[in-house]
Amino acid sequence: MFKKALVSVASVMVLAACATSPTAHSYKNDYDYVTQEDIRPMVDESKGVYSSDVVVSDKTKAVRKDFMNAVGDRVMFDFDSANLSADAQKVLTGIANYILQSGEVDGITVEGHCDERGTREYNLALGDRRAVAVKRFLVGLGVDAAKINTISYGKERPVDNGHNERAWAKNRRSVIVLN
Repeated sequence: MFKKALVSVASVMVLAACATSPTAHSYKNDYDYVTQEDIRPMVDESKGVYSSDVVVSDKTKAVRKDFMNAVGDRVMFDFDSANLSADAQKVLTGIANYILQSGEVDGITVEGHCDERGTREYNLALGDRRAVAVKRFLVGLGVDAAKINTISYGKERPVDNGHNERAWAKNRRSVIVLN
């Protein structure tokens, strides 16, 4: 009987430890540290609009460039959150309208990204929740769910390698990549 109780208590303690989130900072609004210019993608014309891309067709490059000029490709998240802010919803509404009206977009991939804090596993799960939140919002606006893939990169692809709040705020994002 004592052994069962001890195992039960130990199990609850392990689950509780896994459920805790990283410590929040006292910053009221992380977006105060990030400007629109900070979240623009890196451009490498030799590879297309996105520097991490494989080689794509000229048509895809043109559509991606038009997409970036029209609406942008990313939304930002608060610390340890997959909730879409009012600003993020506004950007995603523009993205959905572009996709629905364009006729040039065959599909999209929504990437979920995190800052460096937290374990690799935790950040992969958080990045997935962010990507899925974006997908659900776009589907709710009429974008075909079959055209949307999601992927989480967790903390593996930062846009800023700094170790401060400004860098972390830039890295908490979802990026929409046209296929």
